[in-house]
Amino acid sequence: MHKIKNISILAAWNLKAIYKNPRVIMCAIMAFLLSCMVSNHIIIIANQYRTDIQVLELFIWCFSDSDSVLFAALVLMLLLSSLPNLGPETAYLIFRTDQITWLIAQMLTMVIVTAIYVFLLLLSCILLGLGISYTTNQWSETALLLSYMPAESETAVEVVRRAMLDTSPYKCAFDVVLLLEQYMLLLSMLQLTATLTRNKRAGVLVVLSLNLTSYILTPSRFITWLQLDSNLQYIANLLSGWLSPLQHATYAMHTFGYDSLPTLFASNIIMMAISLILVCTSFLLLKKYYFHFLGGDENA
Repeated sequence: MHKIKNISILAAWNLKAIYKNPRVIMCAIMAFLLSCMVSNHIIIIANQYRTDIQVLELFIWCFSDSDSVLFAALVLMLLLSSLPNLGPETAYLIFRTDQITWLIAQMLTMVIVTAIYVFLLLLSCILLGLGISYTTNQWSETALLLSYMPAESETAVEVVRRAMLDTSPYKCAFDVVLLLEQYMLLLSMLQLTATLTRNKRAGVLVVLSLNLTSYILTPSRFITWLQLDSNLQYIANLLSGWLSPLQHATYAMHTFGYDSLPTLFASNIIMMAISLILVCTSFLLLKKYYFHFLGGDENA
């Protein structure tokens, strides 16, 4: 009980520090603008054909695309780049508690911040669809319309065709939320590990490098850039789907019984396993971490 209390106190201390950071407002605004940008096309189609949408469909269609997941993760990293705080007060807190308690508190902070951020994205999409949405757990006329409009919104069409027969909007939205949460937590744990290895600047650079690599490894993108034969599309999809963390977080890049892409369960397990490995690595690094009380910037 004493350790749980200490973890809660440390997490609350971290959240209070984040709350005072002006990046919070910037992150919230950028999250809403991102939701507007990626959902605008679907809303135009619904208004043009005077069809309604299920209340969660905008979120499902918008954040089932790898580019949207990537942009959403980068916005969150803007906020989480201030963590962990490795100033002199951190050495005092670790001395008063212990290393594992401090590390669990950092993880809890990142989980809470990520959950709030994903909820903000979900809420933004719900607000943008007000007036043309309903809450019944069934796919809308807009979804049916999109399934016959392959040229209008490629990602939305792919998600509709894969999901309509196998799942419901609420279950699909839950899966998308879980994938987003897992990917962002993986990035957070990677940043934490790199920060303890080197410094905060290194943590940010490692996360940006992973996202850039994942962006380049999107199948349609690198096939076009490298001018590869279109016959290699299936192999490229397969390799990217299994090897890229970003593709694991992309709902449309999963199998629904039609191919050899990873299942939703497999992707969640893989991302969770990587995050746990990074947590264990962070703990080992923290045991060897030396605090330097020299003043100035710890990244210097």
